[in-house]
Amino acid sequence: MSALLPRKGITKFRCPDLSPNDLSVAAWVKIEAIDVLLGADLEEHNVMGRGWTAVIASTNRPPGLATAFKVAHHGSATGHHDGIWRQLLIPSPVAILTPWNRGQRPPTNSDCARILGFTSKGFATSRAIRQRPKFRPPAVIRTLREANIKVQNAEPPIGYVQLRRTMNETDWRITLSQHSVPLRNYHLEIMVS
Repeated sequence: MSALLPRKGITKFRCPDLSPNDLSVAAWVKIEAIDVLLGADLEEHNVMGRGWTAVIASTNRPPGLATAFKVAHHGSATGHHDGIWRQLLIPSPVAILTPWNRGQRPPTNSDCARILGFTSKGFATSRAIRQRPKFRPPAVIRTLREANIKVQNAEPPIGYVQLRRTMNETDWRITLSQHSVPLRNYHLEIMVS
């Protein structure tokens, strides 16, 4: 990455949009006896030396088990590794994810079920997008196509999940904003709202 940084007298270029998220880095936050794992967009490739496989195998990672986890890669299967849950986290940690509200939109129902299989304390920072009815009169469809206009669902308001605890407490105090939701209700929100 340092080779891509601009230097005096050299044209500035943008960093390339690498896919998969090869530049993503997970972070371990330790404050006295409190450990938190921030999974970022780190993906799993099932290749030694890459992704979560490299993190799990690392002898340089911090000791201890995290009590809170920002779930990697929007909760999708591509950011999952069983070793995260079995070797880096306490049993049933607080798990928070930020949904991806474009394209295929993780987390899917199976993503939510997988995460909830490891913890009952899973949360999403926003609700699933409610799907708009697909019907449009043919004249509207033709006009949109001729004008090269693409219609997309608006993203839902983004919320937050707040975790707080003192050094003397053993459990997190969890506060949800009006737009966040327990993960067990994530897809139900589409039907009930």
